[in-house]
Amino acid sequence: MEAVSAPEMQALHLAAERQHGYCPAAAAAHGAEFVAEADGVRLVPAFGPELERLAAAEEAELGVPFAERRGEGALQLTDEALLLAGDRALKRAPGMRAEEWVSVAARVEGTVGALNAHMHEATTRGGVAEAVQLLDDMRSRAAQPDVVTYTTLVKGHVRKGTAASARSAEALMEQALAEGVRVDVMACSALLEVFAKAGDCDGVRRWVGKMSQLRVPPDGRCYALAVQAYAQAGQLDEAEQWLERADRERVSGLKPHIALLGVHSQSGDAEAAERIFRRMLSRGLSPDTQCYNLVLDACSRGGRPDRAEHWLSELEAGPGPDVCSFNFAMNAHGHAGDGAAARRLLGRLLERGLQPTAHTYAALAVAPERAGGWQEVEGLLREMRAASLGTDARMASMLLSAHANAGPGRSGAAAEAFRGLPAEHRRDRRVHAALRRALGREEAARVIDAGLRQGAS
Repeated sequence: MEAVSAPEMQALHLAAERQHGYCPAAAAAHGAEFVAEADGVRLVPAFGPELERLAAAEEAELGVPFAERRGEGALQLTDEALLLAGDRALKRAPGMRAEEWVSVAARVEGTVGALNAHMHEATTRGGVAEAVQLLDDMRSRAAQPDVVTYTTLVKGHVRKGTAASARSAEALMEQALAEGVRVDVMACSALLEVFAKAGDCDGVRRWVGKMSQLRVPPDGRCYALAVQAYAQAGQLDEAEQWLERADRERVSGLKPHIALLGVHSQSGDAEAAERIFRRMLSRGLSPDTQCYNLVLDACSRGGRPDRAEHWLSELEAGPGPDVCSFNFAMNAHGHAGDGAAARRLLGRLLERGLQPTAHTYAALAVAPERAGGWQEVEGLLREMRAASLGTDARMASMLLSAHANAGPGRSGAAAEAFRGLPAEHRRDRRVHAALRRALGREEAARVIDAGLRQGAS
């Protein structure tokens, strides 16, 4: 390696800029030297106080911290400088959190892509106001917001799910159109999701119509969101009309059907869920395990263990069940008071190599809980601990409820069981409700108060 003489400095400066895209302007003024190697050009800064002055100059030029002295050690490049000198926004510099890295990348690069990434990070953690400020920053840098910018901002309003957030999201889309941004189906589906979350059926209808004017054909997700919005608003006939419209547009697929299945699942309308499921089959669709599970859940909530068994068998012959499939069917038997049938399903679950979860044991506990079989519920709790699942508040409440259902003679045992629970379970509302059933409101309040003081001590 050979030091470069002054007459060659200008040529090397130009070569460094061509090779690296960046060459510190303050180098020569602060004692730094260029050195030439066979594979290119490097800049070697001077040591001592000159290096700190060089770092300060570079910091002023770049707009980010450049070097720092950590403790009594030597001066080191900052993570921001490493990011700039290394892979820029491709990977995080050592020691930086993800959100710090995204922020630095946006400041250093100033491009639409980097600022969009920072905006996405902000909206992911709920910082919609911060994201809107970044839109202003983008304009101040003469960077033109694109469809990704506005899609990210609109998505930021999904979490709130309020009428006000829907209005704000729609205003952003109108602003994008006014600026000549060509919105796509992803941007429109993001807005439809805000409307669906806010229960704004009129907004959904209005923007699906506007998509036709913009020549942006709605896809299966758009229709799924329309179905979801109307179904959750209790307008089930209209929801099915959206499903029919998706059929006519040949974009129905699984998503719109799953949206309607989900609503029927939550309401426990097994008959309606089965009808939608058969509709899927009649149109040549191939339901996956999720679709079967929604029907199973509807059968479980609707008190139809016979239909749950039917669809579980169909699932076993088709795409194959997961542990949730068995949990739903076991829960259906439990609510029908058939603990033996639920146990048989546990055997089938294990035969398929699936691992029981806490929900599995809760489904097994439903029948004995209702029958006052506290011994069986205690046995299930021991099985959970043996399977390294621990216990959860739901199972704890089911044990207390089993004591309550066994009759007034078990009140003392229920109080003792409560005192033996982990502190976090003694604070759970479901546990408190079960204890009140076992002891009565006044006595339960006294035991709960003592249990909370026990946890605090």
